[in-house]
Amino acid sequence: VMLYDFTFGGIYDDAFSKTIHIHFWKSVQRVYGGFFAAAVIGIPLGLARFNGVTSAPPSLAPTLIKLDIGRAFGERRAVWLTPGGSLHPGESHEAALLREDELQRDERRVLAIADAALAAAQKGGTFIRHFWGYDTHAVTGGASGKLKNGPHVGNRVGHLQGGVTMGLGIATAEAALPASWMLSAVTAWYISPGEGRVIKAKSKIIHHGRLTSVVRTEITGKNNRRVMEMITTHAHKAS
Repeated sequence: VMLYDFTFGGIYDDAFSKTIHIHFWKSVQRVYGGFFAAAVIGIPLGLARFNGVTSAPPSLAPTLIKLDIGRAFGERRAVWLTPGGSLHPGESHEAALLREDELQRDERRVLAIADAALAAAQKGGTFIRHFWGYDTHAVTGGASGKLKNGPHVGNRVGHLQGGVTMGLGIATAEAALPASWMLSAVTAWYISPGEGRVIKAKSKIIHHGRLTSVVRTEITGKNNRRVMEMITTHAHKAS
Protein backbone atom coordinates (compact mmCIF):
# COMPACT_ATOMS: atom_id res chain seq x y z
CA VAL A 1 0.00 0.00 0.00
CA MET A 2 2.80 2.41 0.88
CA LEU A 3 4.64 1.65 -2.34
CA TYR A 4 1.49 2.50 -4.28
CA ASP A 5 1.01 5.65 -2.19
CA PHE A 6 4.51 6.94 -2.86
CA THR A 7 4.47 5.99 -6.53
CA PHE A 8 1.14 7.46 -7.51
CA GLY A 9 0.75 10.31 -5.04
CA GLY A 10 -1.39 8.49 -2.48
CA ILE A 11 -2.08 10.43 0.69
CA TYR A 12 0.05 13.25 -0.63
CA ASP A 13 -2.33 13.74 -3.57
CA ASP A 14 -4.49 16.86 -3.21
CA ALA A 15 -7.34 14.86 -4.66
CA PHE A 16 -7.03 12.05 -2.09
CA SER A 17 -10.73 12.25 -1.24
CA LYS A 18 -11.47 11.32 -4.86
CA THR A 19 -9.01 8.42 -4.98
CA ILE A 20 -9.56 6.69 -1.63
CA HIS A 21 -11.81 4.05 -3.24
CA ILE A 22 -8.99 3.32 -5.72
CA HIS A 23 -6.56 2.80 -2.84
CA PHE A 24 -8.98 0.41 -1.17
CA TRP A 25 -9.57 -1.55 -4.37
CA LYS A 26 -5.84 -1.78 -5.15
CA SER A 27 -5.16 -3.06 -1.63
CA VAL A 28 -7.83 -5.75 -1.98
CA GLN A 29 -6.40 -6.76 -5.34
CA ARG A 30 -2.88 -7.09 -3.96
CA VAL A 31 -3.83 -9.06 -0.84
CA TYR A 32 -6.45 -11.44 -2.21
CA GLY A 33 -4.77 -11.63 -5.60
CA GLY A 34 -1.71 -13.00 -3.85
CA PHE A 35 -3.84 -15.56 -1.95
CA PHE A 36 -5.49 -16.66 -5.19
CA ALA A 37 -2.18 -16.98 -7.06
CA ALA A 38 -0.69 -19.04 -4.22
CA ALA A 39 -3.72 -21.35 -4.23
CA VAL A 40 -3.70 -21.82 -8.02
CA ILE A 41 -0.01 -22.79 -7.95
CA GLY A 42 0.14 -24.57 -4.60
CA ILE A 43 -2.93 -26.85 -4.67
CA PRO A 44 -2.04 -28.76 -7.90
CA LEU A 45 1.54 -29.20 -6.66
CA GLY A 46 0.42 -30.46 -3.26
CA LEU A 47 2.00 -27.50 -1.47
CA ALA A 48 -1.31 -26.13 -0.20
CA ARG A 49 -4.71 -27.56 0.77
CA PHE A 50 -8.15 -26.03 0.31
CA ASN A 51 -9.95 -25.82 3.67
CA GLY A 52 -12.88 -23.64 2.69
CA VAL A 53 -13.41 -19.94 2.21
CA THR A 54 -14.17 -19.06 5.85
CA SER A 55 -13.67 -20.72 9.22
CA ALA A 56 -15.19 -20.27 12.65
CA PRO A 57 -13.23 -18.06 15.07
CA PRO A 58 -11.53 -19.77 18.01
CA SER A 59 -13.55 -20.19 21.18
CA LEU A 60 -13.16 -17.63 23.96
CA ALA A 61 -14.21 -20.17 26.61
CA PRO A 62 -10.71 -21.31 27.64
CA THR A 63 -9.62 -17.78 28.64
CA LEU A 64 -12.76 -15.64 29.05
CA ILE A 65 -12.97 -14.29 32.64
CA LYS A 66 -10.45 -16.93 33.80
CA LEU A 67 -7.79 -14.65 35.29
CA ASP A 68 -7.66 -14.86 39.09
CA ILE A 69 -6.56 -11.32 39.94
CA GLY A 70 -6.49 -11.96 43.69
CA ARG A 71 -4.21 -14.93 43.36
CA ALA A 72 -2.02 -13.23 40.77
CA PHE A 73 -1.21 -10.31 43.10
CA GLY A 74 -1.82 -11.89 46.48
CA GLU A 75 0.77 -14.66 46.45
CA ARG A 76 4.44 -14.92 45.59
CA ARG A 77 5.01 -18.21 43.85
CA ALA A 78 7.99 -19.77 42.14
CA VAL A 79 8.31 -22.69 39.76
CA TRP A 80 11.34 -24.91 39.42
CA LEU A 81 12.37 -27.90 37.36
CA THR A 82 13.21 -31.22 38.97
CA PRO A 83 16.05 -33.34 37.51
CA GLY A 84 13.35 -35.34 35.73
CA GLY A 85 12.07 -32.22 33.98
CA SER A 86 8.70 -31.86 35.75
CA LEU A 87 7.43 -28.51 37.05
CA HIS A 88 6.70 -27.94 40.73
CA PRO A 89 5.24 -24.73 42.20
CA GLY A 90 6.51 -23.48 45.52
CA GLU A 91 7.10 -20.43 47.66
CA SER A 92 9.66 -18.02 46.21
CA HIS A 93 12.74 -17.01 48.16
CA GLU A 94 15.72 -14.80 47.50
CA ALA A 95 18.97 -16.54 46.66
CA ALA A 96 22.03 -15.63 48.68
CA LEU A 97 24.63 -13.49 46.92
CA LEU A 98 27.82 -15.23 45.87
CA ARG A 99 31.08 -14.20 47.45
CA GLU A 100 33.75 -13.00 45.05
CA ASP A 101 35.93 -16.04 45.81
CA GLU A 102 33.03 -18.28 44.71
CA LEU A 103 33.02 -16.84 41.18
CA GLN A 104 34.60 -18.70 38.30
CA ARG A 105 37.58 -17.17 36.47
CA ASP A 106 35.55 -15.74 33.58
CA GLU A 107 32.98 -14.38 36.02
CA ARG A 108 35.72 -12.59 37.96
CA ARG A 109 36.98 -11.09 34.68
CA VAL A 110 33.52 -9.77 33.87
CA LEU A 111 33.22 -8.29 37.36
CA ALA A 112 36.61 -6.58 37.02
CA ILE A 113 35.62 -5.12 33.66
CA ALA A 114 32.33 -3.86 35.13
CA ASP A 115 34.18 -2.21 38.06
CA ALA A 116 36.60 -0.54 35.63
CA ALA A 117 33.71 0.67 33.47
CA LEU A 118 31.97 2.16 36.51
CA ALA A 119 35.15 4.02 37.47
CA ALA A 120 35.68 5.27 33.90
CA ALA A 121 32.06 6.44 33.62
CA GLN A 122 32.62 8.70 36.64
CA LYS A 123 35.13 10.65 34.52
CA GLY A 124 32.89 10.84 31.44
CA GLY A 125 30.99 8.74 28.94
CA THR A 126 28.45 6.01 29.60
CA PHE A 127 28.94 2.85 31.61
CA ILE A 128 27.78 0.59 28.77
CA ARG A 129 30.20 2.10 26.23
CA HIS A 130 33.12 1.59 28.65
CA PHE A 131 31.87 -1.91 29.47
CA TRP A 132 31.71 -3.03 25.84
CA GLY A 133 35.11 -1.43 25.29
CA TYR A 134 34.49 0.42 22.03
CA ASP A 135 37.68 2.31 21.11
CA THR A 136 37.07 4.50 18.05
CA HIS A 137 38.77 7.51 16.48
CA ALA A 138 38.46 9.48 13.25
CA VAL A 139 40.99 9.09 10.44
CA THR A 140 41.24 10.79 7.05
CA GLY A 141 38.09 9.96 5.11
CA GLY A 142 36.62 7.72 7.80
CA ALA A 143 37.30 6.14 11.18
CA SER A 144 38.94 3.18 12.88
CA GLY A 145 37.68 1.15 15.82
CA LYS A 146 38.43 -1.92 17.89
CA LEU A 147 37.39 -3.79 21.00
CA LYS A 148 38.88 -6.59 23.06
CA ASN A 149 36.92 -9.81 22.84
CA GLY A 150 36.16 -11.58 26.11
CA PRO A 151 33.51 -13.22 28.29
CA HIS A 152 31.69 -9.90 28.80
CA VAL A 153 30.96 -9.55 25.07
CA GLY A 154 31.31 -13.11 23.77
CA ASN A 155 29.05 -16.15 23.70
CA ARG A 156 29.80 -19.50 25.28
CA VAL A 157 32.29 -20.46 22.53
CA GLY A 158 34.08 -17.10 22.54
CA HIS A 159 32.51 -15.52 19.46
CA LEU A 160 31.65 -11.84 19.74
CA GLN A 161 27.91 -11.37 20.27
CA GLY A 162 26.12 -10.18 17.12
CA GLY A 163 24.58 -7.12 18.75
CA VAL A 164 27.94 -6.01 20.13
CA THR A 165 29.50 -6.53 16.69
CA MET A 166 26.87 -4.31 15.14
CA GLY A 167 27.37 -1.76 17.93
CA LEU A 168 31.10 -1.59 17.15
CA GLY A 169 30.31 -0.91 13.50
CA ILE A 170 27.83 1.83 14.38
CA ALA A 171 30.19 3.47 16.88
CA THR A 172 33.01 3.48 14.32
CA ALA A 173 30.77 4.86 11.57
CA GLU A 174 29.60 7.63 13.89
CA ALA A 175 33.21 8.49 14.71
CA ALA A 176 33.85 9.13 11.01
CA LEU A 177 31.54 12.17 11.11
CA PRO A 178 31.36 15.25 13.35
CA ALA A 179 29.00 15.30 16.32
CA SER A 180 26.54 17.36 14.28
CA TRP A 181 25.53 14.17 12.44
CA MET A 182 23.23 11.46 13.79
CA LEU A 183 22.59 7.89 12.69
CA SER A 184 19.39 7.45 10.68
CA ALA A 185 19.55 3.89 9.28
CA VAL A 186 21.68 0.74 9.36
CA THR A 187 21.99 -2.19 6.96
CA ALA A 188 24.34 -4.97 8.07
CA TRP A 189 25.42 -8.37 6.73
CA TYR A 190 26.79 -10.98 9.14
CA ILE A 191 29.44 -12.95 7.26
CA SER A 192 31.39 -15.02 9.79
CA PRO A 193 31.77 -15.45 13.59
CA GLY A 194 33.62 -12.72 15.45
CA GLU A 195 36.69 -14.70 16.52
CA GLY A 196 39.98 -13.44 17.92
CA ARG A 197 41.29 -11.46 20.87
CA VAL A 198 40.69 -8.10 19.17
CA ILE A 199 37.87 -7.25 16.74
CA LYS A 200 38.62 -4.31 14.43
CA ALA A 201 36.44 -1.98 12.36
CA LYS A 202 37.25 0.40 9.51
CA SER A 203 34.78 2.99 8.24
CA LYS A 204 34.95 4.96 5.01
CA ILE A 205 32.73 7.89 4.08
CA ILE A 206 31.33 7.12 0.62
CA HIS A 207 28.96 10.07 0.42
CA HIS A 208 29.05 13.37 2.31
CA GLY A 209 26.24 15.70 1.36
CA ARG A 210 24.79 18.77 2.96
CA LEU A 211 22.05 16.89 4.85
CA THR A 212 22.83 13.18 4.32
CA SER A 213 25.98 11.10 4.58
CA VAL A 214 26.65 7.41 3.91
CA VAL A 215 29.39 5.38 5.58
CA ARG A 216 30.63 1.87 4.72
CA THR A 217 32.13 -0.15 7.57
CA GLU A 218 34.03 -3.44 7.50
CA ILE A 219 34.56 -5.45 10.70
CA THR A 220 37.30 -8.07 10.86
CA GLY A 221 38.49 -10.62 13.40
CA LYS A 222 41.16 -13.28 13.66
CA ASN A 223 43.54 -13.46 10.68
CA ASN A 224 41.84 -10.38 9.24
CA ARG A 225 38.75 -12.48 8.44
CA ARG A 226 35.71 -10.40 7.53
CA VAL A 227 33.01 -10.63 10.20
CA MET A 228 30.48 -8.03 9.05
CA GLU A 229 29.80 -5.51 6.31
CA MET A 230 27.69 -2.50 7.16
CA ILE A 231 26.22 0.53 5.43
CA THR A 232 24.93 3.38 7.59
CA THR A 233 23.17 6.58 6.65
CA HIS A 234 23.45 9.72 8.76
CA ALA A 235 21.37 12.89 8.88
CA HIS A 236 22.68 16.34 9.71
CA LYS A 237 21.14 17.72 12.88
CA ALA A 238 19.23 20.95 12.59
CA SER A 239 21.19 23.80 14.14
